[in-house]
Amino acid sequence: MKRISIQGARGAFHEVAANSYFTEQTELVPVAQFSELVHDVANGISDYGVLAIENTLAGTIHQNLKLIVDHKLNIAGEQVLRIKHYLGVYPGSNVSDLREVRSHYMAINQCRSFFDKFPDIKLVDEVNTALCAMQVMDIKNKSIGAIASKEAMDMYGLDIVASEIESNKQNFTRFLIISAKPDALSEVADKATFHLTLPNERGALAKLLTQLNSVDVNLTKVESLPIEGHPWCYQFFIDMEFETELQIQMAQTVIKNNTESHLLLGKYKKSNHSL
Repeated sequence: MKRISIQGARGAFHEVAANSYFTEQTELVPVAQFSELVHDVANGISDYGVLAIENTLAGTIHQNLKLIVDHKLNIAGEQVLRIKHYLGVYPGSNVSDLREVRSHYMAINQCRSFFDKFPDIKLVDEVNTALCAMQVMDIKNKSIGAIASKEAMDMYGLDIVASEIESNKQNFTRFLIISAKPDALSEVADKATFHLTLPNERGALAKLLTQLNSVDVNLTKVESLPIEGHPWCYQFFIDMEFETELQIQMAQTVIKNNTESHLLLGKYKKSNHSL
């Protein structure tokens, strides 16, 4: 049975993503911090980790990109999850009883329009959505609610008093499936992620992107991060989709010939989802 590290308490969106991706039985290992998750994967404590990497409303989680590179981890797959937020309360209470609602700051930000109708409810930032659902059940206080997934509400026994309260329904989070070794979880790969640095010369990025376009791969994301200790110098993460092995081989040649350093972080099957 595979051991899968997830960030957050049971019922968090990382668990939902893990259960959506892995169809066979697994042992889920919740940890509090992203750094703990990658440590466990890098040191063989878990076989894989499920790591949030970007959200369509909040953008890229840069620290997690850096963690992957710093721990020399491989991307083995991805899962895109539609994020739906639910308002849960201690059984028997309702919205009119609430004076405080707890959740992760990102979930709160994605639901502020809903709470504009309830100005007397104080919104409190916490470290994890599912943990807040657990807290509401533990403290048995009818005046405190939580924003979390439906799975968390069901797991901890809260009553759902409002469903899908997120302001923007086009709310998706992309999770990467990471491993300590090059271990694609699908035999059919059609997406790849590279980490690279470029020569400090005019037009280096434009030249690279132009040549990648000529080999007919589809660049879906180009992300830059500062290089610590080198002001105004940047490292790049590039996601690309491809149809044939020849295309990705040609893309690798282009990258090799136009970069100072480069690393293929993984070839994997892109997540099937519809917006």
